[in-house]
Amino acid sequence: MENALIKTGHGYEQGSMGRCTAFDGFTVLAAPLDGYDAAARDSRVFNRNENGNGGTCYGAYTIKLAKEERGRDLYLLVQHGGGREVWRVPAFYDGGAMLAALLAMPEREQFGLLMTLYKLARNAREQARVETRREWAQAYVDKRIKKHRATKYRGPRVEILPPVQVIA
Repeated sequence: MENALIKTGHGYEQGSMGRCTAFDGFTVLAAPLDGYDAAARDSRVFNRNENGNGGTCYGAYTIKLAKEERGRDLYLLVQHGGGREVWRVPAFYDGGAMLAALLAMPEREQFGLLMTLYKLARNAREQARVETRREWAQAYVDKRIKKHRATKYRGPRVEILPPVQVIA
């Protein structure tokens, strides 16, 4: 899997659960429309037309583009009401031109692009979860689930057997 949710966290800097460490170890390259005050949240409201009607509010989200000390991959550091998420974005092997273009974008467009990448990854993960659930449910109905006992070298396994093909 190329892009993946690699870390989550509760998002609190202080409190009974301790400091959230989900974003530790990353160097932030871009933090478009960052901040938690009212003005920063208002800057994350996008209008769909010139009259200001039909807008979408991303005020609950902050998103940052980051990298690790070593490695080529980029990471989306997302914080919202549900906590923190770190998504890995595979490197694009173009000598850094794509990253340079992204960093040169105006903040609003940068935020919009990073939000689009985040929503794409999140929706793909949810779609995979639904399809997997459907596949296992059908295998259960068809009685195609096989359980293997644990061995000395590995734990128990469960697999879906392929459907039986009727040859006429």
